[in-house]
Amino acid sequence: MNKKPGNKKRYLSSTPAVEQAAEIMKYLASGAKVKAGLTDISRMLGIPKTKVYSILNALQMAGFVSKNDENKVYSLGADIIPIGQRALENMDYRDVARPFLEELAKETRCTVLFGLVTSGKLVIVSKQTSGQEVDSRLQVGSVFDIFYQAHGKAILASLPQEEQRRLLSGDDFLSQDKRGMIHNSQLSQEIKEIKKTGFAVNNGKVSPLIKVLSAAVNGPKNYPVGALIVIGLMEKSVISKYGAKLVATAKDLSLALGGER
Repeated sequence: MNKKPGNKKRYLSSTPAVEQAAEIMKYLASGAKVKAGLTDISRMLGIPKTKVYSILNALQMAGFVSKNDENKVYSLGADIIPIGQRALENMDYRDVARPFLEELAKETRCTVLFGLVTSGKLVIVSKQTSGQEVDSRLQVGSVFDIFYQAHGKAILASLPQEEQRRLLSGDDFLSQDKRGMIHNSQLSQEIKEIKKTGFAVNNGKVSPLIKVLSAAVNGPKNYPVGALIVIGLMEKSVISKYGAKLVATAKDLSLALGGER
């Protein structure tokens, strides 16, 4: 969260202290291990120290913030966990994903799909077309192996390194057309490239002119919970451009689903 020291904000509601408390909570939740002292929080958010102190005390009493008495730093408290879990349980992933898919389909003029990982499979839960339908067989409800095609490579590349290493030390993976195997050594090289670009690329089944791009979507603790897939006719020259838009959208959707920056 990029805030300028001494940033004076105009709060929109009649209860600015509530907005300030929300800003403090968001700041403490902006990373996996964010811990900050009173002065740092005040400087980063542009809120006077006296107000930050009062708000932190109130949040601490509620269990939403924890204070380390030795080094005087604050972090999120344990009582915030069940609230976050309930929010995730109540979330309709399709409603959350819809505006992201609509914008990406508009920018790329391609079909965009969002799939969720469940029981070792990728289930398509949302689809947005742009008037250029390229594969009518890919519909909401379609189910794929989790580590298959472009989405599988993107998800594999986003896994924690230890889990990734374990998977690549096992059996070789099926190739895209299921007529052969991809040796794990070859896949490891592809994953290195995917980590650099943020997305995976495959040719479509119908025509080599049809490209399939995919990027992982992360949830809490930045663990992959699904994938965005872009399918369409595209020249080689636009792949990196569309890929960058896909990656940016996947990051924004990840944040909306509880992922971290």
